Amino acid sequence: MNKNLLNQIYRNYYLQGDVINEDYSSHWQSYVKSFSVKLDKEGSFLGLKGFGFGDQKTRNFFQKGMNWINHLINFLNSDDKKGVFLLIKKAQKLCKLSESSVSFDVFKQILSLNLIMKYMSAAVFNKQRSIFLVIGDGYGFMASLIKECFPNSLVILVDLGKTLLFQAYHCQRTHLHYKHEFFSGAIVKECDFLYCPADKLNELSDALYAQELKIDVSVNIASMQEMTLKSIEKYFCFLRTNSSQENLFYCCNREKKTLIGGEALEIRKYVTSSGEKEVTLTTAFGITFRSSSTVCIIFEFSTTIFTFSSLIASKENFVLASSFIVNGISFF
Repeated sequence: MNKNLLNQIYRNYYLQGDVINEDYSSHWQSYVKSFSVKLDKEGSFLGLKGFGFGDQKTRNFFQKGMNWINHLINFLNSDDKKGVFLLIKKAQKLCKLSESSVSFDVFKQILSLNLIMKYMSAAVFNKQRSIFLVIGDGYGFMASLIKECFPNSLVILVDLGKTLLFQAYHCQRTHLHYKHEFFSGAIVKECDFLYCPADKLNELSDALYAQELKIDVSVNIASMQEMTLKSIEKYFCFLRTNSSQENLFYCCNREKKTLIGGEALEIRKYVTSSGEKEVTLTTAFGITFRSSSTVCIIFEFSTTIFTFSSLIASKENFVLASSFIVNGISFF
């Protein structure tokens, strides 16, 4: 494990006092206070405890059983059972390595990646070294699953510094023998996982340009709904500048969410606030008991105009009522 990577993030975002900046919405200003990091006397990490970005481990037997009923129902509803089954097997392997559970959140990532792979162009899918960007990946499971499916890829993770530590820790547990690096102004050659704090996004853009690299696939699940609108605009600007010719951006967030501080975020305004044109917007399949449904969109960027790819309502995207009831809270 690259302990220098973990220690660098820990020093920069945990030991240097209050690092709350404009990238932190009221949601994260509140929740980061509950983060817990345990180290031994030698400075080795013994464990991390996060709050506000998913269920990593299901300890309650009843909840675990209900989760698997949920998984089974949605597996049977899937149009691509073989693809989902193969991803479940990969996910089980990763969960065993990270001592986590195939929870609702994990299954959500499985179905999301299954849909993403359907919409990837053949050129990107078969590319020798595709570049994936995962924005706000919680415990890092989507990045781990992508790497398991595309072992030659470069996976870039961007998140707030404090939450990025969780991704750097858990991705190394699932992919110990791969090369994990902290972004410090340049993209390390032959790197497998690159961890970039959100406040270094402009520097990442410069590094990609300098090394003539473009992002093929970008993913954001249940994260932009908890950002500031300014941060969302910054990510869209970044993607517009740094996406490859046959790119896609999978964005799965609540249609509308009001944060602790009163900020109301609407997915339809992610684009219009950036002055772009909306072509297609498709609501995800599923049952919810929320006043605001979850919307999954696939974006496609070009150098001249920004459009939505047409996305047919899919059974792979859902928020199942049983999972909502079992866990008592919204996962999005």
